[in-house]
Amino acid sequence: MITLPDTPYLYDAEVVRCIDGDSVWLRLTKTVKIDFGFKIIDTQTKETVQNFRLTGINAPEIRGDQRQAGLVAKDQLQKFLDAAIALKVHTYKSGKYGRYLVTIYAEQPDGTYLNLNEEMIRSGHADKYLK
Repeated sequence: MITLPDTPYLYDAEVVRCIDGDSVWLRLTKTVKIDFGFKIIDTQTKETVQNFRLTGINAPEIRGDQRQAGLVAKDQLQKFLDAAIALKVHTYKSGKYGRYLVTIYAEQPDGTYLNLNEEMIRSGHADKYLK
């Protein structure tokens, strides 16, 4: 069973578009509770849509010689995303091409979470990428 990280950089997420086996456009939402004191408590919700890269993995490209394997990897990631009850995303600093890096957690029907980055590796659709 995976425990979600205890970090302020954990967001609710919704898939906008799956680009390939290691890149997705996501809508991230964060609601924070604001306690003003004097029994005044409020919430504020913000959202953003960004292009993210799954950290720690490298999937085949959907262009060039790897096209067929890349399309299969993209389909697998899309299946994982579609099967989730809800998504949580942990963001990290931006990668070498300027996209933020993420770990995607998919909530399962039993209330547990799958780390989709690890599932892409485990299913054979991506390799570990340590840079």
